[in-house]
Amino acid sequence: MTKHSYDKEFKEQAVQYYLDNKDHMTMNEISKNLCIGASTLHKWIKLFTETGEFGRGIGQKSFYLNCLFY
Repeated sequence: MTKHSYDKEFKEQAVQYYLDNKDHMTMNEISKNLCIGASTLHKWIKLFTETGEFGRGIGQKSFYLNCLFY
């Protein structure tokens, strides 16, 4: 499996997408729409809710709209 690097903006948008949709979608559905693993999304949500930030997170993954609804 290839390890991906995601930028801070993508992580923020992914967490916001989760928060906006968690009442009518499962974590697995949301992570699938974002083309990331559920454990990755869970880690970002936990990190953000505990610290309010994501750390270094340097990468080139663009926002989830590239993947949604394929």
